Parts: sequence; structure tokens; C-alpha cells
Amino acid sequence: MGRKFYRRFRELCDNPFFAIGSGILLLFLAEGMNHPLPRLILLSVAWLCIFAGTLDAFPPSSRTGWIYLTVFFTVGGVALFYKLSRAPDSINDMAILAVKSVACDPFIPEAGKPLCITVEIINVGKGAAENVEGVGMFEALPRGESLDFTYKHIIPTKFGTLGAGLNFPILFFPVTSVSMGGERPLTSELLDRLNSGDPMLFVHGHITYQDSSGASHWLDYCVYLHVPIRGSYDLYKDHNGGDRDSL
Repeated sequence: MGRKFYRRFRELCDNPFFAIGSGILLLFLAEGMNHPLPRLILLSVAWLCIFAGTLDAFPPSSRTGWIYLTVFFTVGGVALFYKLSRAPDSINDMAILAVKSVACDPFIPEAGKPLCITVEIINVGKGAAENVEGVGMFEALPRGESLDFTYKHIIPTKFGTLGAGLNFPILFFPVTSVSMGGERPLTSELLDRLNSGDPMLFVHGHITYQDSSGASHWLDYCVYLHVPIRGSYDLYKDHNGGDRDSL
């Protein structure tokens, strides 16, 4: 059975339409690659597959084959050069978003004053992050209750372009008026409950962005108020990090 499969595979490889189809499939796969080197490899292999298949269908012994060969090399070379010119030169040229800090205002929450939590996002890469947008929310949940990271009913906020080394704040106001919707002071009762650790106050979100090549990336964050309260936050066990943590 193995030999039959191998023989059949060899027959498919000799079929020019199979080679062309494989090349087109590899082109689509290359479009989904975030890293420039694997994408370049897939683009090169795809180009060779399409070239080999069409060369088999239009042998260069004919005038049509030689015309096609010239056109293919010209168009393919220009397209590959365009792809390479849009790809970041190295990891150091990529946009990489990260959480810089999480802070309270006032630094230590006080009864009788509004509470503002600021999550500061920074671009630690060397390239600009484009089309930055994100969703975020705060939750006061009983200890042990699961968090919902789907953000189904939250409209993303658009932040635009974030240059290398720049940062932007995301503000949260956990204590708001149910009737009016605006922020209101933190009560002594709520402050005592938060200081006991039940409920736990969480702040979490999801950010998406693109690098200069158009490849999409993401960043998740989730922190909770440290108790006893001293103005600091701890990382939650889940929903922290992004697709570029290994870079």
C-alpha cells in the first residue's frame, strides 16, 4: 500500500496542474506567516512550483514557452522584491507591544475618592505598530469565579499608529453610578471588601495591531488588585502575553 501511495504521489508531482495548484496553496499559506524568513521560504517554493508546472505545460522549446518564461521571471521577481521590501529587515525592526505598567489613581485607593486604574501599553520594538485597537474591561468577582475573555459585547477602541518606544494609557473606572453611568467615589464598605480579597478586582483586555509588513499580532493582559491593598497589581495565571513573547 505504501508503494502504491508513493507511486501515485509521484504521478501527481509529474502533473503540471498539481504543481501549479500546490504553488497557489503555498502562496496563501505564506500570506498567513508572521515571520519574514518562513514567509520568504514559502514564497520561493511556491514560485518554483508554479514555474515548474507552467514550464511543463508550456515547454520552452516553443516560442510561447519562452515568452511565458520571460514574463514569469519578470513578474515573479518584481512581486518577490515587493514582498521583501515590505517585510521587516529583522526582529529588531518589528513592532512589539507590551504592558509597561498598571497603576491606581490615587496610588493607594481611598474611601471618598474616585478610583482610576491605568494600564500603560508600550511599543518595545523598533518598528511602528499600525492599526492598533483593543478591548478591555474590569470585573469584581468572588474569589475562584472564572473570568470571561471573549469580549463579545464590547466595541473595540481604535488607537491608530504607535511608534517605536511610544506608549499610550488605557483608563478604567471600576466604581461607577448605575443610574448615571459616570464615575463615583469609592465607599468605605467597598474598600473594606476589596481589601479582604473577596471580591477580587480584575482588569483585563485584548489588543490587536499590525507591523509594517501588514502581518497581524495580538497582546493579552490580565491583572488583579493586590491585597492587602498597597496600590499594586499582580499578574493573573491566564490571559497574559502575546504572539511575540518568544522573540
